[in-house]
Amino acid sequence: MAHHRRLLDELHKIQMAEYANIRSITTIMCEAFHKFGEAYMRYIRKFPIATFRVENEMANNPDFKVYMEV
Repeated sequence: MAHHRRLLDELHKIQMAEYANIRSITTIMCEAFHKFGEAYMRYIRKFPIATFRVENEMANNPDFKVYMEV
């Protein structure tokens, strides 16, 4: 969450400085991706397990399947 807050704060700074004619957010996004690296690596390792659990729940719980499809 802290990563997202810092990114949002940086985007707001650009918005305030450049308002109607924002030239680029590339630098801010690249810096953010670099900082997200560790958190992303922790997340991505668990992605296959999460995918399996969601698919399993959808197969066994019709209400959950409807929820996911909406």
